Amino acid sequence: MAYILLRSSLDDLVLLEFRGQPVILNYETVARVTGSSDRLRFGFAEPIVCWPRENNPGEISWYAEGKGQFRQLALFPAEEREALLRDLVAEITRLRQSVLVAGTSDIHFLDFALIIPGSEAIFTDGDRFVLAPWGAMAGREKGLKISDRAVDFGKSFLGRLSEQETPPVMDRHEDEKIEKSDPFAATEPPASGRVPKQDMSLLAGEEVPFPEVSVAAVSYDGQLPMSGASSILLHIFVFISFFLLTLWAALTIIGHSHGFGADFPVIGKYFGVGLPA
Repeated sequence: MAYILLRSSLDDLVLLEFRGQPVILNYETVARVTGSSDRLRFGFAEPIVCWPRENNPGEISWYAEGKGQFRQLALFPAEEREALLRDLVAEITRLRQSVLVAGTSDIHFLDFALIIPGSEAIFTDGDRFVLAPWGAMAGREKGLKISDRAVDFGKSFLGRLSEQETPPVMDRHEDEKIEKSDPFAATEPPASGRVPKQDMSLLAGEEVPFPEVSVAAVSYDGQLPMSGASSILLHIFVFISFFLLTLWAALTIIGHSHGFGADFPVIGKYFGVGLPA
């Protein structure tokens, strides 16, 4: 049973774009990636988007499965947060390694999805973890804001927690060779097993700087813009459809030209059909 975990105003977010559309519109992909193993205690809330209309800035409703047991990590006692963060880091590391081992391009998409505005986007029931919002950064301007810039997971909030230095995902090579192993066989979190002290301070209200992203407020009147490739394919489809329709009409006229020639001399002359003697 799903319930609303959180509602986010689009005024407060910068949505990240991946391959021509906001990352959050690819929930089926992220659900498939995280659902590849039943041993994973980590997931993404399902977003339902209400795009801006007139004076309505728009919002995203984030749904989680369960009976309302998830709450923000920051609401847990301080002594529990560090242990929970270690568990979260371990789950994210296993997920990324699992995708890398599979040798697919899903790691590019996953690193976009793992970008969150901050610690307030982490929800847990003490055992499992859910992100909401995800695929977005904190926004400072009103209106719908979408960024198509490459992201560096290693410099993001979750990347800093896991101490994983990774290049921007758009700069990686698809044929990168990965050592095959079973990441889910690990039972201990990576590195020192401690969440860096500077990152824990964020839960106390301090901000960890994130690289500035140049974005502009845009309005789509409730609809998203069409990507360049989609626009070209649509134009080609319209042209072919119009051509076939014109050809069908011409062949139909020629097939009935005798009848038309008898009733309409001008048309009959045009198609070379004489009047009956």
